[in-house]
Amino acid sequence: MSAGLVSAKRVQSTLSMLTTTSTSYPILASLDTARRQLAIHGYDLIDHAIRLAQDARKRINKIAHLHCVGKEILNSSATYDMDPTKLLISVKNLGITGHQAEEWLRENANIEIELSDLYNILCLVTIGDSRKELNLLVNALQRMSEAFESDAAIVEPVVLLPDIRALR
Repeated sequence: MSAGLVSAKRVQSTLSMLTTTSTSYPILASLDTARRQLAIHGYDLIDHAIRLAQDARKRINKIAHLHCVGKEILNSSATYDMDPTKLLISVKNLGITGHQAEEWLRENANIEIELSDLYNILCLVTIGDSRKELNLLVNALQRMSEAFESDAAIVEPVVLLPDIRALR
């Protein structure tokens, strides 16, 4: 490292500002800016995110072997409401687990999803998303469906539980 190219004091000052246990003014400023944006434009921003999610849900449901749940789940006594910005996508009929779908999307489409389980993946639509991001997701899901179509079958889980009687 060549001496004199960067001020050591400036580096120390910047590092201290970012690593101190004291109040972080950049974080406070960003929170205040975010609060202002939501106070002024919040309704329009969330409305746009909900519309994007609804459109994506419809498009995902046209992809073979995938199902993205919607308001139809509200017709049971087990549900009260749903977050319309969350895309819960069942991959059960594609013959893969949600974990495998998460890995495929990461490796083949550079998409990180929020959560996966045995049968599902969860994707979030935020106020920072645009039609471009949702197009990338839907196109990646289409490619994933095509990649696993020959294996499409319902995945039956193997769940091993301890014999509770043996624990007494």
